[in-house]
Amino acid sequence: MFRKVTALLLIALMPAVSLATVVDVAVQLRQENWSPYGEGSCAWASTVTALRAHSLGQTADWVRANFHSGASILDIEDMLEICNVPYTLCDGDDMTYGECVEWMEWAMRNRHVCGIGYYWAHAVNIVGLTDEYAVLLDNNDTGRYIYVPRDGFLLQWYYQYGGCAWTFVNSPIPPWPRLDSQ
Repeated sequence: MFRKVTALLLIALMPAVSLATVVDVAVQLRQENWSPYGEGSCAWASTVTALRAHSLGQTADWVRANFHSGASILDIEDMLEICNVPYTLCDGDDMTYGECVEWMEWAMRNRHVCGIGYYWAHAVNIVGLTDEYAVLLDNNDTGRYIYVPRDGFLLQWYYQYGGCAWTFVNSPIPPWPRLDSQ
């Protein structure tokens, strides 16, 4: 009885933002760029990683086999329509900064791995957004996570890189985080 009550008290005292908002994508699900010299497949690689993380492996394999050149958010959206995959996206051209931040917070709160436009002419995955950091997975270096201060990330993502992001709204949600391998 004492252990049960102690455990319940500890759970009640945990902060609202926890590692549950970060998805540790298994190494075997992470897709590296596959075009020659790593050029042009970053949006597709980010999409494949997100599809795999959302248990959509067959669709991920199809995308991997059929797409390899540069892609915009419109290309990604067209492919998702063809595949009939339930998705949601954020596009800074059509949404305000506040709306894009709200979309990103919703996606991360619900533990959706997203593809995002980030860095110059590049796409990566975001796997978490804590009070302090955005946790990114770059398809040019899938062996580690990149931690970017949250506020700077959100401002750069929207104003510098266009605020584009996409994810899938299927179930089941990705598994609970491991985060023991960084």
